[in-house]
Amino acid sequence: MQRFLFISILLLSVGTLFSQEGTPFELKGRVVDSETGDPITFASIVITTRKKGLASNHIGEFEFEAQVGDVVKITSIGYNDYHLILTEDFAKEENRITFFMDSKAYVLDSVVVFHMTDNFYLKKKKWDTLQVENPYLNTVNPTDWSKTQFIPNTDGTAGVSIAGLLNVFDKKHKQQQRLKKLEEASEFEKERKAKIDAKFNKKLVKRVTRIDDRVIDEFMDFCDFRDAEILYASEYELTMKILDRYKAFLIR
Repeated sequence: MQRFLFISILLLSVGTLFSQEGTPFELKGRVVDSETGDPITFASIVITTRKKGLASNHIGEFEFEAQVGDVVKITSIGYNDYHLILTEDFAKEENRITFFMDSKAYVLDSVVVFHMTDNFYLKKKKWDTLQVENPYLNTVNPTDWSKTQFIPNTDGTAGVSIAGLLNVFDKKHKQQQRLKKLEEASEFEKERKAKIDAKFNKKLVKRVTRIDDRVIDEFMDFCDFRDAEILYASEYELTMKILDRYKAFLIR
């Protein structure tokens, strides 16, 4: 009889334990800075055991349906990750629970300061000019080369049209210069675009915001960063810019 009673109590305890595990309840929380007490807006709250998540609102609060035994991970840029396992105490709590997150220390790259010499910047390159000496030119009364000139042959017959030849060579040279400048500008734009795409892309945006793939293109267009903002910003500065635009994107 005692043995039967012991087995019944054991089965009842195990059943109670399993019934408590996975019991659904409404978890209400608020994420704040552990030092200042300021709310942490748009922090990422993920239930890792069920691969579900959401973000805290503009005052750091959040609500979602959870279960006893769920593992929750809270992350935000500039803070250490926060992990917790939901126990019965969370299920019994009726008030909003405050989660304090510690700031993360960033190690910045070292900066080298050096002195620039006076000739640090390159001086403008001087173009070599071709000096043409013509025995037929009169230095006292120079010829008007805006008009076509002829150099007569020694036998008195008509010679060569000098102005016409110079105009032909001059136009060809200018066309080559324009073509070269266009090619250099095109190459410069390609390199500039490659640098921008390397710093600001979908992979970075998804890692920072965890945004849905269906709206990532719309969000990147919404950011509307200038090229210089992307090129000359550090990774941390660019991350903060993306987060600021993401906040505006969510409440637009």
